[in-house]
Order: sequence, then C-alpha cells, then structure tokens
Amino acid sequence: MLKLYRRRREKKLAAKQEQERIEKEKLRLLREEQKKCGLTGHEWNICSQEIQGDGDPNVEGYILVTQRVCQFCGLTDLEIEPYGDDDDE
Repeated sequence: MLKLYRRRREKKLAAKQEQERIEKEKLRLLREEQKKCGLTGHEWNICSQEIQGDGDPNVEGYILVTQRVCQFCGLTDLEIEPYGDDDDE
C-alpha cells in the first residue's frame, strides 16, 4: 500500500516538474523573441481601426485611430491620422 502511494506521488511530482520545465522553456523562447524584436523591429498585428469625428456632420475633421500590438513583445502602438475624402478638393 505504501508503494502504491509513493508511485502516485512520484508520478504527480514528475508531471509537475515536466509542466514547470515546459513553462520555463516557453518563457525563454518569449524572451528570445523579445530580444530579436528589439534588434530587428516589431511585427505588428492590427487590433482595431476606427473612424472618429467630432459628432457634427457639418464639420469635416475625421480621424482614423489604429491600434497595433507587437506579436512578440506585446508593445502597443496607437496611430492617429487624418481621415477623409481628399478627392473633393
């Protein structure tokens, strides 16, 4: 009976150690990607794009707000630029 308990405990301990090893490896790979990101530049993924205005339809002045996130380091970038029809001028 004691051997059975010891085997179960050893299996649980081995599984826990394996999970910790996997987590450490993931963290190491993430840090390597972050270092590479700092050297080569960011790889951006666009999260959201929205057009915002002042709410008055008679006044031109809309802007495009783009939010991007680096897929490696998680850095967030917010870009604001004018939006509108340039063909009317």
